[in-house]
Amino acid sequence: MSEISGKNIIDNDFKIIRDDQYVYFPIREGISSPWETVMKLPDKNQRKPSPKGHSGAFDVIGDIAVIRERKDGSVDNIVEFIAKTRKSIRTIYLDHGVSGELRLRDLELLYGEDNPETLHRENGITLWVNIRKAYFSPRLATERMIIASMVN
Repeated sequence: MSEISGKNIIDNDFKIIRDDQYVYFPIREGISSPWETVMKLPDKNQRKPSPKGHSGAFDVIGDIAVIRERKDGSVDNIVEFIAKTRKSIRTIYLDHGVSGELRLRDLELLYGEDNPETLHRENGITLWVNIRKAYFSPRLATERMIIASMVN
């Protein structure tokens, strides 16, 4: 799994499944892979559930979920969805956007305890992050990996 994490090739709309011999990773369409590829149409229950009426866009940073502010202001369905389907999430914040030179987030607590500190794991390392004091996006994992490889 460490060979493919951070390379943006996994299709996160589907579950990783296994049988007695193999583990099957859902690969995004149009991606070539150096590994043996098995073409298999997923069963209905292999698709990850998504919140009703929402695109489901949120970031997970450690055990914190951050929902981007929506134009229509509705977040109840997605908060309920995250709380039910992501048991490891202890806190959900609404992100009203970033501001200032340090690009700090304006966060509103929606669910759980108001503790913005968390341990986030990516690319084989664990980072301690306070999302109120530092701009952090899990979507930048590949960029952090590239910079780290340049330092070595």
